[in-house]
Amino acid sequence: MKRTPKDIGWALLSGLLLTLPFLNFSLAPLAWIGLVPLILVVTGRPVREGAMLGFITGAVFGYGGMYWLSRVTIAGYGVLGLYLALYPALWAGWISWMATRRPGWIWWAAPASWTALEYLRTYLFTGFPWNLMGISQARNLSLIQIASVTGVYGVSFLVVLVNTSVASWLLFFQTGRERRGRKILRWLPTLVTVLLILAALGYGRRILKAPQEASPRSEPLAVTLIQGGIIQELKWDPSRAADHFETYLDLTRKSLESAPGLVIWPESSLPYYLEDQPVIQRLLSDLVVEGRTYLLLGGDYRSAATPPRYYNSAYLFSPEGHEWKRYDKIHLVPFGEYTPLKRFFPFLGHVVPWEEDFSAGERSALFKLDKPAGRRSGILKLGVLICFEDIFPGLVREMVRGGAGLLVNITNDAWYGRTIAPFQHAYAAIFRAVENRVYLARSTNTGYSCVISPRGEVVGEVVDDKGEVLFVSDWCTVEISPTPSGSFYTEQGDLFSWICVGLTFLASLGCLIFPDRRIFYC
Repeated sequence: MKRTPKDIGWALLSGLLLTLPFLNFSLAPLAWIGLVPLILVVTGRPVREGAMLGFITGAVFGYGGMYWLSRVTIAGYGVLGLYLALYPALWAGWISWMATRRPGWIWWAAPASWTALEYLRTYLFTGFPWNLMGISQARNLSLIQIASVTGVYGVSFLVVLVNTSVASWLLFFQTGRERRGRKILRWLPTLVTVLLILAALGYGRRILKAPQEASPRSEPLAVTLIQGGIIQELKWDPSRAADHFETYLDLTRKSLESAPGLVIWPESSLPYYLEDQPVIQRLLSDLVVEGRTYLLLGGDYRSAATPPRYYNSAYLFSPEGHEWKRYDKIHLVPFGEYTPLKRFFPFLGHVVPWEEDFSAGERSALFKLDKPAGRRSGILKLGVLICFEDIFPGLVREMVRGGAGLLVNITNDAWYGRTIAPFQHAYAAIFRAVENRVYLARSTNTGYSCVISPRGEVVGEVVDDKGEVLFVSDWCTVEISPTPSGSFYTEQGDLFSWICVGLTFLASLGCLIFPDRRIFYC
């Protein structure tokens, strides 16, 4: 069977339907049918044909959903798009193979295998879980509450399950076959899908209606987000370093009127190597002592080793004295902060826009806030996530398991201009808050800076008088009452994902041991 322009058109349509929700999150309903054209066109085809059509869908999804990366690195954009396309290709090829053996299993095996592949993508080659299917539903608060049990992968499973259930109905009518005594099988996918969706929504609504209980170990905390609004083209200009630093100082001084207990500056907001600047050290220490607040800020750290090593770091200044603590980012961005395999392929060093790679920190760290302003007692632990560390469920989960009562993400999305990228990033962070039932505060250089509740609600944001949130130089203070952090997902981890891995394995094994070439769809 040959691929035809019509078949390729269906694959392209699937790619477009999957991409649009990540370009405009109000189009999230399209994700529920985005895979239907691909499933229809690969069913009954040879594995190679199905894989190629899946690759077309994946390429449209990968390149289209991350078009903004081309503004930073063409090489990284090209490689990453091809890499992301491999997952839908593998998935579609697997469906083609299964359809010739046990087509009646596709409706449940396909969402399990898609989820298993998303889980694989989260960790393989350091991992890149950006634009997972479930993230498209970040605004559907009732639905995403199940992430506290299943992680974001449970939402992905439900979205793909609806796709496969719709496709199974269309395939049934397409073949025009109905066997006696098998009507129940035709209705089974729809019945199971409806029950699971209703269960997820019911659970979510119950969570949203329940009152949030403040943690007995912590009191209300006023958190201030500082957003400098400095465009990337000027950010690293040495002649403007003093002006940029003064921008953050001015915004911070203004924010002190709101009596914050914690002030947060974004990633790389400090345009100096702090350890080399005793005057800056003293100035920042005096600022927090005078304001009776903690100050968390991002800056690069240069080690004293020869040759020096560079780290993307976060510093915490305490109002209790003239000292600070540092956390070095442990999960670096490939082709953004380091060049993979440059040791073996030196030419790769010529296709990225920097000279020196960053080094990864050795371990995650929690900062302690002991009696900040506005709090009479108690210690609150901060889990700090730099740049895109907040997209990794496992990394965040370990911080909460370690006692983090508040997550803080400091990042700089100015690289991507006025695109959807800052919102894609923020919506991924929503799931980290829901998964672990913990507040998450995001301070970014140009937006989107916000505070996310343990239920995934945005409870505060940096926004100007015109309603703009990107490239705004401003601040906001949000008072939160930290809740007892942790959930089933925090304790048990990716149990649901491993169940999906197991179902995928069993379905594959079943097709090998009990091949059934009778084509009927249920």
